[in-house]
Amino acid sequence: PADIRWAMEVLGFAPGVPPEREEILRRFRRLVRLAHPDHGAAHGGAAERIVELGEARRVLLHER
Repeated sequence: PADIRWAMEVLGFAPGVPPEREEILRRFRRLVRLAHPDHGAAHGGAAERIVELGEARRVLLHER
């Protein structure tokens, strides 16, 4: 489905076999840290990016 493809793209996974739960969580945490202003990212767009990452994580974990 399109939602799963979108979520895999947002989290930086290649299309194909869905990643394991632990890899989804690991990638999510890393990307949120990179997007968060407290860790050096720009303030503009940070909230939207973090929401997008959370939604992608939810989609991939819900499909399991």
